[in-house]
Formats: sequence, C-alpha cells, structure tokens
Amino acid sequence: MNYWFKKALSRSDATKTILEVPRDAANLPQKNKEVMLVQDQTGERWKFTVAIKKDKRKRLQGQWGRFTKAHGLMEGVVVTFYFNPTRNLYSVEFERQLLSGWRITSSEGSYEKKLSQEDFTGTLDIPLTATYSLDENNQPIMVVWDQTDKHWEFQTTIGGGDGSKRMLEREKWLEFVNHNQLEVGETLKLRYFPTRSSYSAECEGPNRIPTLQLYH
Repeated sequence: MNYWFKKALSRSDATKTILEVPRDAANLPQKNKEVMLVQDQTGERWKFTVAIKKDKRKRLQGQWGRFTKAHGLMEGVVVTFYFNPTRNLYSVEFERQLLSGWRITSSEGSYEKKLSQEDFTGTLDIPLTATYSLDENNQPIMVVWDQTDKHWEFQTTIGGGDGSKRMLEREKWLEFVNHNQLEVGETLKLRYFPTRSSYSAECEGPNRIPTLQLYH
C-alpha cells in the first residue's frame, strides 16, 4: 500500500463539502471529475470526486461532506490517505483527536478527554459535534447523568472568537467537578444515549475505584 498524503483538517475542510489536497500529494488521479473509491477504517466505502482547478490544485468533493459528518470530524483532526494499486482502492484513516483534547470513541457521539489544569480553572470546552437539547427558552443545553446518578443540565455557548468552541457554563461545570471529585489527569468519558437525548459521564483515574454506571 502506497502512502498518499496526510493533512490536519482546516475549518473549511471539516465544515464544507470540499477537501483541499496538499500540493505534494502523490498517487492522485490526474483526470478532472474522476471518481475515487475510498475505504475508511471501519470498512465503509465512499466515492470522492477529484476536482482540478486552473492552478492545478486538487480538491476532493463528492461524498466528502457526508464522510466528515458521519465520523464527526472537526478542525485539527489528522487524516491520512493511502493507495493500493493492486486493488485500485484508496483508503483513509483519521486520528480521532479533536480540539481541546477530546477524542471520538464511537460514531454514535461518545467522547473522552484527559482533564488538564485549565479545565479546572474556568469552563470546559466540549466538541462542536456533541449532541445538545433545547431548554424551555429554546437555548442549547447538554444533559448529563453522572456516576452518582445525579442529573445535570449545562447551558452551552459558542466561543473562541471564530466560533470554533462550545463551552459549558462555568459555575455548573465547577459544581460538577466538586461533586464528582474530579482531578487533573483523570479521563472524563461522555457516552451518548440517543433514546434519552443525554449523556452519561464516567471518570477514570489511578486513584478512582471503578463504579457501575447507573442510568435510567
């Protein structure tokens, strides 16, 4: 299998229907509008279309937008493409690392991150792709059940200047930290339950005794 190219997705790559291909990419089809069959790391296959601009720069279109949405890819995620000439098949792998240190742990919308000191001094940045509900005022909230079976509703806001971050309200997050006795270096895991439109939260660390997650 031959290496093709690696790229950290730009905001445009992750949010639009086009991937800008680096100039040094090898093994790329040379015909405009040629369709490539690309297999991802789950075994699913996608059809990407090569678009060649006047300056010879290349883009991938076709199902690229559907691919990024299906896997919850965001700005900063690293994608690597390969080409297998014997099978005439391309493959793509991505490192499930998101902004603010989050990792995608399933295609259903579950995430985890190792908590840093910054997470305890202010608010918590959460993935833009995380699922939210709306409260009675039509404002976005994140509903979470913790390991003590306590129910939390976090107000969320968009920030980061360019809208690249979604943040939990500071006071409620710090209350959550104290209630669950979270520590720097522990891993916070959020698992989404679509039937409940909410998450369960679990924290793992060297000094923490595993508990059975209760969920109703």
